[in-house]
Amino acid sequence: LQNSSDTLERGEEGLPSKEEMPDPLEDAMSGIAICGALAASIYGLRLITAPIRNKSVLNDPTVAKSGHSWVVEPFINKGQFCNICEQNLTGGYSCSQCRLRVDDVRCLLLASKSQACKVNAKSMTARRLKHHWVLGNLDPDDFCAICEEPCGEELGLNDFWCAWCCRAVHTDCKRELPETCDRGTHGRSVIPPNHIVMRKGGSRNQKEMVIESISVPPDIDNFLPLFVIVNPKSGSGAGDIVAKVFKTVLHPAQIMDVTRCNMRNCLRFLDDHPEITSRVLICGGDGTIASIMSVIEELKNRPSIAILPLGTGNDLSRILNWGDESDGRFSLKECSITNIIKRQLIEIQFQILNLIKEIQEAEIQPLDRWTVTIDTTRRGIAHEHTDQRVETMTNYFSIGVDARVTFGMQSSRTSVPKALASRFVNKLLFFTYGSLDLFTRTHYGLERKIELILDGKTIPLPEIEGLVFLNIQCWGAGVKVWRETENDPQPQKLDDKKFEVFAVRSSFHIAKLQVGMSSPLRIGQASEATIRLLNESVHMQSDGEAWLQPPSTITITHKTQSMMLRKKDKE
Repeated sequence: LQNSSDTLERGEEGLPSKEEMPDPLEDAMSGIAICGALAASIYGLRLITAPIRNKSVLNDPTVAKSGHSWVVEPFINKGQFCNICEQNLTGGYSCSQCRLRVDDVRCLLLASKSQACKVNAKSMTARRLKHHWVLGNLDPDDFCAICEEPCGEELGLNDFWCAWCCRAVHTDCKRELPETCDRGTHGRSVIPPNHIVMRKGGSRNQKEMVIESISVPPDIDNFLPLFVIVNPKSGSGAGDIVAKVFKTVLHPAQIMDVTRCNMRNCLRFLDDHPEITSRVLICGGDGTIASIMSVIEELKNRPSIAILPLGTGNDLSRILNWGDESDGRFSLKECSITNIIKRQLIEIQFQILNLIKEIQEAEIQPLDRWTVTIDTTRRGIAHEHTDQRVETMTNYFSIGVDARVTFGMQSSRTSVPKALASRFVNKLLFFTYGSLDLFTRTHYGLERKIELILDGKTIPLPEIEGLVFLNIQCWGAGVKVWRETENDPQPQKLDDKKFEVFAVRSSFHIAKLQVGMSSPLRIGQASEATIRLLNESVHMQSDGEAWLQPPSTITITHKTQSMMLRKKDKE
């Protein structure tokens, strides 16, 4: 037996030894690894070539003629099906305007040939608009407009959703709805596709379809079109999601992207239609809101303005009752780093329909805006010249410690990776620079560095590190610093053509103001102000945009009033 074992271990001539015998498990694992590497290579190749393939497909004349706006979308939740082949979706394309879904390029082309988008439907006539029904892919929370029972409960493509009135209906109940679409509860705000003329606008390399002209639909009483202006980068990418959902409930041309279009060109059609009263919803932070308000002021037919807050401070939004980023209106946090699944989009759509109704019912509130003129004299060898900088103040203008904190936060924010950008990071940066200033005290003795004149009268200043000119009732992300008392001789209003002036002693004083443990140093109210920077450069900010200003003369004068919309209080 020992000899036989030794022989087997050594191996007879022509036979493999035990070590040389193939291992079936090892061969199977090697095969799986090779297959996995091959699949990964194919997938990587598809990702690399996807932009080329997508561009060629989306530029196809059939696709363009259909009116669809196809976007690549990962369908990560189960229960969605291709509207052409009816296969379960794990990825593919969706139309951002009518919610039609397909799983590949072949079905995309077939859908473009057989089913026009809602903006290009053949069911339109000069006098009326029919429902634009999209089959299937409803949410279980959608209820039938006829029997009020849940829709979309069965597996596969079943039941319908109208891309204009946003009503869901069972297949059996559909016949009970009238053929003509009234565009739902938000119908006053929707421009039907047969009452709008489009043109190409935008930059040379990034053309966008914008509105050339509109007309009043005869079947709508009190026509009040809503135009949505979105900064897609605001709210850590939440603006992009908001724009996408608005396109499914309004005409897509009513949604305007500030990064893709010149707003002056996009809104100029309003002056051609003085008979039409309209409203604008600005979705973004305080900086976006202020810049769009300046554009609207140049129009003759000015729309009134509502706000959807997507920034960090959102002070103007708070005082007009549109809330702040944490009021629960939209579940859009961390949109840039998480996938928005179908259920979330449906919930946001429902909330946006409520928002449109609130905008329709909102009251007009005039809001003062101010011109801040900064004259800086520079002395050369032979002569001197004056540089002039002009800013527009909507919320507040400040000098000193809070502008220094904002300047530091602003400088650091540009280096934060986009995937990590969020309101929380912005507030963390603000806290960091505020704490740092406790030790550096950059603007200690500010009262000796400036001279303040209010309505022609020189104002003596106490020992301070910051001076704020306030136009609204909120400052510093929600702090109501003026705190009026009963029969206050200096009440604070949005449209009295006056601003309030107060001072802070330090960054620690600001922190105590934000938690309600202290009060500001009231300086007074005025209709005009002059500030002289005497010998040193100081930090300044206007509506959240900060800079370091050398010695100069600053003048604040009344510019105009913007017509804002204040949300009605709930009864």
